[in-house]
Amino acid sequence: MKLEKEEKQKIAIGVILLVALLYGYFAMLLGPLSLQQESTKAKIVELEPKLASAKATIKSAETAERNSPKAATALAQISSLIPEGAPIAWFPPQVSEIFKDAGPEKAVTRNLAEAADKDVPTVRIASWSIDIPKVEFVSFAAALAEFENEEPLVQVTSVVLEPARDDVQSQHVALNVNSIIKTSATP
Repeated sequence: MKLEKEEKQKIAIGVILLVALLYGYFAMLLGPLSLQQESTKAKIVELEPKLASAKATIKSAETAERNSPKAATALAQISSLIPEGAPIAWFPPQVSEIFKDAGPEKAVTRNLAEAADKDVPTVRIASWSIDIPKVEFVSFAAALAEFENEEPLVQVTSVVLEPARDDVQSQHVALNVNSIIKTSATP
């Protein structure tokens, strides 16, 4: 079985075509697919933390949605406790009324600042300074306890007691309190 020159050329051309076909398959098709596969794997690894974060956000949104009826009820209760009108009109008289039995002099209430509440967009936190020039300690302590117990939306942040200069038995009191008030956009 001797191959002739023409058959040898056909076999050689066939082998060359087979090698070219294999090279083309691996270099032109399989190579780019492998690169694309590696690139896709890298993108998947890159997106996994974002996916976990998105899942956590979805879970917190679902939790908030489940708790929204409770929160709406609590917000309605808080809103019902806040008097209507500008806080400067109702808060100082309210403070004077509570502390009137603590001393002969009137309490001076000043609005220091207002800030938005990050958790509840319909309310604001107002900071107040309350100055009582002359008060007896025992009656003041009882009035302060009554103030904290009767006003659930008020938080006393600091109390400063100093002896009065002209009366040994009296003290000068400076209070700083925070109270929850409605935003101006709330009807």
